[in-house]
Amino acid sequence: MDEQRITSIELRSLPWNSLGAVYMGLGTVFSQAFRFFHVQNLTNRVVVFSYDGINDAFYLPVYSYQRIDCEWNKGPEYSLTTPVGMRWYARLNDPLDPPTMGSVDITCFK
Repeated sequence: MDEQRITSIELRSLPWNSLGAVYMGLGTVFSQAFRFFHVQNLTNRVVVFSYDGINDAFYLPVYSYQRIDCEWNKGPEYSLTTPVGMRWYARLNDPLDPPTMGSVDITCFK
């Protein structure tokens, strides 16, 4: 039987004072595909996330997180992952009310 290991890919983070009305990239593009990821909004404002920097993907309320698993209940013969070269982006839901603390973070696992 092949050994399956879950390993994390480098944490990407964006501090509260970098969030605004337009999308900002969370770190660099991913050089590897990943199977699931954990996104945290550790700011005191609602943050919007995007996978392309143009279209809204999902909102995260204040001090919350979302975990997304691309391979839930799939065996090793299935390979549903995110594309190499992908980058996550974040912006404020209400840019007229900026956060005063925290960050947004994404941790990905392959």
